[in-house]
Amino acid sequence: MLTKSDLSAIQKVVKAETKLLDAKIDGVEKRLDAKIDGVEKRLDAKIDGVSIELLEKIDKVQESVDVIQGVVVKHYGKLEKRVERIEDHLNLPPVS
Repeated sequence: MLTKSDLSAIQKVVKAETKLLDAKIDGVEKRLDAKIDGVEKRLDAKIDGVSIELLEKIDKVQESVDVIQGVVVKHYGKLEKRVERIEDHLNLPPVS
């Protein structure tokens, strides 16, 4: 059977080993935190870059939509006048 001094000696050894493991774990945690921070910063930068590109593309699409809308409105007005002239010429009542 183990004596009290044997148990104390074992306890001291276990405490020393756990302190050493705690120190190693702390070091690993700090390195992982640093790596995670680096990855987060790189991801944030990439996301910002993609967001800017996306906004630029959206602006280009909006410009195209505006141009197309202007052309459609312009031609619709001309077509409407033309239909009115044809209706008048043929003495037809307006559709709407």
